[in-house]
Amino acid sequence: MSLRASLLSLLLCIPALLRADGGTPQIYLPDGAPPAERFAAAELAKFLGKSLHATIPVVHRYDPDSGATLLIGYHGIKGFGRKPDHEALGDDGYVYRVRNDDLLIAGATPRGTLYGVYNYLRDYAGWEWYSIDDPGTPGGHLSRIPLPDADEEHTPRFLYRELFAPEGGDNPHAVFAARLMLNGQLGHRHARNPDENLTRMLKARQGWGVDFDSVLDIGYDNPLDDELTDRAVAAIRHVMNREGYGRPQKKLLTYAQIEHIDGSGRSDDPDVRDFAREHKADSAPLVELVRRTAERTAERFPRLRVMAQAYLWSLKPPIGLTLPDNAGVNVSPIELDWARAIDRGEYNRKYFTYLKHWRRVTDHLWVWLYSTNFSGYYQPLPTIYPMIKTLKRLDRIGAVEGIFLQDSYSTRYGSFAALHAWVYGRLLWDPGLDGDALVRQFCDGYYGPEAGPILYRYIRALHRSAAQNPANRIFTNTRITLPYLNADFLIDADRMMRRAEAKACDGTHPRFCRHVRAERLGVDLVMLLNHGLLMEEAGDRWPDRTRKAYRRRLRRVKAVVREIGAENYGESSGSFAAILSMLRHPSVAPRDGCDLLRQSPEECIDFQELGFQLADATLLYDANASDTRAASITGDSVDEQEDGSGVGIWGIQAGFQTIFPPDAQGEWDLFGLVRVTVNRDGGFGPQSDIDAFKAGVEGSDWQSYPLYRFGDEAYHLIKLSSTPVPARDVGMGVWFSPPDKADVHDPSPIRRLYVDRLIALPHDGPSNIFRLRAFDLYDRDAVMAYDPRSPYRYVVRMNAVEGDEAPWAIQAPMKRLLPADEKRYDLYASLRLSAERPRPADDAVVLRMGVEGSDTPAVTVTASQLTTDAYRRIRIPGVYSRADENDTVWFQIDPDTDIPFYIDTITVVPHRDD
Repeated sequence: MSLRASLLSLLLCIPALLRADGGTPQIYLPDGAPPAERFAAAELAKFLGKSLHATIPVVHRYDPDSGATLLIGYHGIKGFGRKPDHEALGDDGYVYRVRNDDLLIAGATPRGTLYGVYNYLRDYAGWEWYSIDDPGTPGGHLSRIPLPDADEEHTPRFLYRELFAPEGGDNPHAVFAARLMLNGQLGHRHARNPDENLTRMLKARQGWGVDFDSVLDIGYDNPLDDELTDRAVAAIRHVMNREGYGRPQKKLLTYAQIEHIDGSGRSDDPDVRDFAREHKADSAPLVELVRRTAERTAERFPRLRVMAQAYLWSLKPPIGLTLPDNAGVNVSPIELDWARAIDRGEYNRKYFTYLKHWRRVTDHLWVWLYSTNFSGYYQPLPTIYPMIKTLKRLDRIGAVEGIFLQDSYSTRYGSFAALHAWVYGRLLWDPGLDGDALVRQFCDGYYGPEAGPILYRYIRALHRSAAQNPANRIFTNTRITLPYLNADFLIDADRMMRRAEAKACDGTHPRFCRHVRAERLGVDLVMLLNHGLLMEEAGDRWPDRTRKAYRRRLRRVKAVVREIGAENYGESSGSFAAILSMLRHPSVAPRDGCDLLRQSPEECIDFQELGFQLADATLLYDANASDTRAASITGDSVDEQEDGSGVGIWGIQAGFQTIFPPDAQGEWDLFGLVRVTVNRDGGFGPQSDIDAFKAGVEGSDWQSYPLYRFGDEAYHLIKLSSTPVPARDVGMGVWFSPPDKADVHDPSPIRRLYVDRLIALPHDGPSNIFRLRAFDLYDRDAVMAYDPRSPYRYVVRMNAVEGDEAPWAIQAPMKRLLPADEKRYDLYASLRLSAERPRPADDAVVLRMGVEGSDTPAVTVTASQLTTDAYRRIRIPGVYSRADENDTVWFQIDPDTDIPFYIDTITVVPHRDD
C-alpha cells in the first residue's frame, strides 16, 4: 500500500479530528487564566478527547480560521458578545455561545465556567460521574464536536449546594464535587477556629467552592451584649482581611454563620428572656445579634452574608424583627420525620410552617437537611423519595437559596450516601428533573447495568415496607427495631442482595462489585445486630438460624468493612472494631423493657444500647445484659485535673432528642439498667463503701452510687433524676461516668461500668395505683430493685443505713397521687421486709411513714405487721384531697432495727364516709 493510501485510511478512521471544512478542533485558553479555568480546560480536553478518540490541544492564541474551537471563559474575543452578566448568572451560572463551529463556555466567574464545562460534557458528550471513585462513565463515541443548536444560559436553582459526606466530594475528592456542581464547604470537616478555616478551604478547592465559616458559637453568652457583637465582628474581620475578601474586585458571595451547638445558647439573662418574650420566640436575641453584626460588616465586606442558625430551641421565628440584605437564616429542622416530605404529616407541617414564617424575617434562607442516621450510618433508610419531594417543595419557596444536606460525614459508603450525593446534587441544580428516573440511572451507573435494576427494586421495596406502618418514623437517630426492618422484608432484601452481588462480582468490574457489597453491608448489619428478635419473629424461615450461617454472614461483614475502609458505625456509636467484636456472639431476643415494668409500649420508651453516644466508651458483648449487648466504659476513664485528681468522663450519654421521639410531650421519669464489675485487684470488695459510678441528667440532678449496692455485679434499675424531666428540653440528656479520683493514678473501685438500656415512663398524672413513677429518692440507700415477689417486678427498696439517723429517703408528692376532683381519699402502701437479715421481735419498729405538711401524726410499722415473703397493705395515716397536693408522703427506716424494706405500690381509694 502507498503512503498516500495509508494516510487516507488513517483519516477515515478518525473523522472526529475533522470539521466540515477540514480544520483541527482545539481548546482556547489565554495565558494567565485563573486556576479554575485552567482545570476546566484540562478536564474538557481529557474527556472530550476520549469521546472523539483524539488528542485535543489547548492553545493560548485564538485563530478563528484554525479549526473548531472551544473557548473556555470570557476573555474579550471579538464576535462572542458582551461579558456574561454577573447579575443574571450569579457566581455559578454560565452561557453557551455558538459562532459557526466555535463554542464559548463562560461563566461570570471562573467557577461558573467550570460548571459550564462539566454540564457540556454531561449534556452534549454523554459523560457522567456517579461517585468519587468513578473515573468517568462515557456516553459513547462522537464523530465530531457536539454543539448546541443556539446560545444557552444556565443558572442553578439553589445558590448554595452541599452534601456533607465523603461521597459529596470531601477533600481530597473536591474534583467530584465540582463535577456534580456541589459548591458548599460548610461541613464539620472544617475547624471552627477562624484562624484556620478559610486558608485550608481555599487551598483545597482553589476557589471552586463557596467559602463558608462558622465564626462564633454563642454558648450561653448574652446575645444582646455589645461585647458579643464585637467578638463576632472581630472574628469576621480577621478571616476576611487575611484572605483579601474586602477588596472590591472580590465578587464571589461568602458566608459567615453565628450559631449555637445542640442544646447550648439560651442565656438566662433577664434582658434576654424579656426580649425573647417580646418577640414571641427564643430565637429573637440570636437574630438581633446577627442583625447588629451584619450592619457593622456590610460596608467593609459587601459580598459577605452573615447567617443566623435556626436550630432546636431557636427554630421558631421571631415576630417583629427583620434582617438586612447582607444577612440570612440557616433553618435546621433536625427534628423532622424524614420518612415523609417536609410538608407532609401533621408533625412535619409544624416545622414547615416555621420555615415559611422565616420569610418575614429575611429574603435569604438556607435549609439544613439530614439524610443519614447518626446512630448507625449503614442502616438502610427509606428516605430517598421523601427527600426528593422535599427538595422539589423547597424549590417553590423563593426565599430558599441554599441547601446543606448532612449525611454520613465521618465514614465511607454510608447507606445510599453515593446515591444521595448524585441524585440530590442533580436536583439541587435543577429540581425539575425526574427524581425516580435519576434513581434508576444512578443504580445502573453505580452498581452496574446487571446489578443496578436489582438495587433499584430493593430501594422501592424498602420504601414500600416503610409506608405500610405509620410507626415507621425516621429521625436522625433511628433504631434498627422499627417495623420497616421486619423479618419478611429483610429475608427478601437478603435474597435481592445475594443476586445483585452475583451479577456485579463476576470479576469484570471490581468497582461495581465493591459498591454492591458496601450496600449489602447495611442489610447484613441489621440482621446481625437484631439477630435475636428477628429470629424469634421469623422462626425456621430465618436464614441465620444456625451458628454456621450466622458466622458466614459475620465473615462477609468483616471482609467488606476491611475492603471499604469503614471506621465508624455511627456518629457516636463506637468503632467498627468494637461492633465486630461484639457481633462474635449472637444476640438474644430481650424481654421488652416496658413489659419488664408492666407498662404498655404506648406509655413507655425502651431505649437500647445502640442509641447511646459514646466517648472513651464502647459497645460490647455482655452475657448479663437483656440482649447480651451493653455500652461500657472502664473505671479508669477520667480526665486529669490541674491538681492531679481525676474527674470521671461522661462516657455514655443519650440526649433527650435521641431518647424521646419528636412528638413526645410532657414530663417523664427516666430509669437505667446498670451494673459494674468490682476491681478486686485494686483492693476493693463487693461491700466496699466507696463510689462506684455517677449518673444523672444534664441540666437536672445527678447522684453517686456506692459500690456495695452493685457489688453482686448484676444489673440494677436506677432512677436517673429525682424529679420528672421535660421531653422537649433539647438541652438535656442522660449521662453515666466512672467515679472521680482524688489522685488520677489511684486504682478505680470498678473495672467496668455497663449500661444495658434506658426506660422512660410518662409522668402523666394520677391513677389508682402508683409505682416507680410516684417516688422520689433522696438518699443513695434508697434504690430501685428487682423483686420477683412483686407482680410488677421492679419496686422501691430502702437499704440499711449507717449511724443513728435515718433520712426521709423515699418520698411521694401528693400531687402525683390524688385525682383532680373534690373527693377525699385514703392511701395505702404495699410493703414487705427483706429476708437478708434476722427477723426482729414482733413488737420491734422497722419503719415510719407519714405525710409532710399534714397535722396527722406519723405512724410506726412493726415487724408483726409485715412479712418477708409477701406484700402487706398498710394504711398511710390521714384522709386527703386535692387541697393537700403540696403535701408529701414519706418513708423512713428505723435505724435501730435497720431492716431493709420494699415498697411495691401506693394505692389510692375513695374515703368510705364520702
